[in-house]
Amino acid sequence: LHPLRNNKLLGIGIEDGGLKISLFDVSDPTKMAEISKVRVPKAWSIAYYDHHAVTIDVDNELTFIPVSVGSTSGILTISYRDDVLKVKKLIEHEGAMRTTYVDNELYTISTDMVKVYDISSLSLIQEIKLST
Repeated sequence: LHPLRNNKLLGIGIEDGGLKISLFDVSDPTKMAEISKVRVPKAWSIAYYDHHAVTIDVDNELTFIPVSVGSTSGILTISYRDDVLKVKKLIEHEGAMRTTYVDNELYTISTDMVKVYDISSLSLIQEIKLST
């Protein structure tokens, strides 16, 4: 579980063989409730067992999760604005396992490449190949 603002938690798990992301309201510990969820059928994520794989941008109310869906892999971008989870985009980046952000730039990171995106539009700014 990943803590957010305003007594909310973000949960990542498996449901019906796919990825499930849940938003929980924990303002009353005796009545915790799932208030929103997103399911991605036939998806897998390293975030199931590595919490470091998840990046949360609290200011923009976004979360970034590495996923594989069929033959496509990359970073699933999810908004949690107004207590509603919404998939914004699957940023394709083969083998991406981490993300970070600085100011208005999102960095997706794999073993051989870093891609830089505008965090608002999620449009690609630059690709940086890493030597191996």
